[in-house]
Amino acid sequence: MKSIGFIGKIAMYAMMVISVVLCVLMVANDGEDSSVSTAIIWSYITLGLCLVAAVLSAVIGAFTNSGGLLKTIIVIVACAALVLICWSLSDSTPLNIIGYEGDENCEPWLNIADTGLFLFYAIGLAAVVAIVYSEVIKFFK
Repeated sequence: MKSIGFIGKIAMYAMMVISVVLCVLMVANDGEDSSVSTAIIWSYITLGLCLVAAVLSAVIGAFTNSGGLLKTIIVIVACAALVLICWSLSDSTPLNIIGYEGDENCEPWLNIADTGLFLFYAIGLAAVVAIVYSEVIKFFK
């Protein structure tokens, strides 16, 4: 198990170095399209790797700690329910953007953007509630 932590730490540092180099290149190239595209692709790769790592760590943790399996399933179901609720709240009405001629002003992209915004709001609210709750609990201990 120690080797997994060591490999994870090396991978984290490597990803951080690549991210910093890409940010410096993007700033040095004054935000040219090619450097911005590379940074966006790297952010998608990083997001995908993080999602895979999170799911794998949850699965490994569930099998090594059978008591945590139920908690893992509850968290997965709650996350799926939150995404579905945010998707159902999203609006796919095309926006009237002056001078915009792109193809992304249509139903699937608008739903995805709205879902992302609603998820951001929900997770931000949950973070604020968790911070306040932990401070209140600390105050009464």
